[in-house]
Amino acid sequence: MWGDVVGVAGSNARLVGRYLAFRVVAGVVGCYGIVDRNPILIVGAMAVSPDLLPIAAIAVGVVGRDVKLARRALLTLVAGLAVAGIAAALLALLQDQLIGPQRPA
Repeated sequence: MWGDVVGVAGSNARLVGRYLAFRVVAGVVGCYGIVDRNPILIVGAMAVSPDLLPIAAIAVGVVGRDVKLARRALLTLVAGLAVAGIAAALLALLQDQLIGPQRPA
């Protein structure tokens, strides 16, 4: 059983394009949630974001004393966060350039 858990954790610790794509979508949805002050969109961004998979892989690496697995999963998590942040910042900058700054209501 533990072998299956470690195998799944290993696959969840890899940085794949699908993970980054979901992180970009979560960043964009979260950006709209912040700009529009809409908590439903912020929760939606959390629902789309696949952060649980690398976090679980980090936990399996820590419990199993597999430093390589934990490090790889942590790097995947950090890279996903960076990609989501960059996508949200670029979208906010693009909106600011196209629409112009809006006064708060």
